[in-house]
Amino acid sequence: AEFINNLRIKKDTLISGGKPKIVYGGITVDSLATLRIAPGTTLYFHANAGIDVYGQLLCEGTPENNIVLRGDRMDNMFDYLPYDLVSGQWKGLYFHSSSYDNLIQHTDIHSTFDGIVCDSSDVSRQKLALYNSTVHNCQGYGLKTVSSIVDVRNCQISNTLNDCVAVFGGGILLQHCTLAQFYPFDSRRGAALSFTNF
Repeated sequence: AEFINNLRIKKDTLISGGKPKIVYGGITVDSLATLRIAPGTTLYFHANAGIDVYGQLLCEGTPENNIVLRGDRMDNMFDYLPYDLVSGQWKGLYFHSSSYDNLIQHTDIHSTFDGIVCDSSDVSRQKLALYNSTVHNCQGYGLKTVSSIVDVRNCQISNTLNDCVAVFGGGILLQHCTLAQFYPFDSRRGAALSFTNF
């Protein structure tokens, strides 16, 4: 495997397939940089690692070669329960207020704390396009947007302790999506869809 430790992306960078990539400490994309993740790439995140995006993130999976973002534990919690099916294994994706025009397509994001969080930003610009992807089994939110413009098409967002999709202001398009709330680890789970104007 290749090990990535506290990687800071300061210029346009491509992460591609090959050996499995294990991320410790997280990846930070600076405000003037773009991180591209190539089709067929799998990133294994250690506990508390994730991707903080101040610039731009392009996850460019294809139907034949999905991108997988998951935790790094390969063992089992119990004989019948691998850690890959346990929520809260890694931090997830956080798009900060300076980040726009992000694209995630044909990507499997699972077993995070919060799957995707979009921080408050200028609502005259699109924050995120999320297409043909899965966000599953999160210990927080699946997709949380705050005063952001987000386009979500043909996605599955499911099984979260908080809401699967929570919209706090801004605007969102949900088209041909499955929002399913069957979080198995706590009976006090949130809603499949929650939205408010603040």
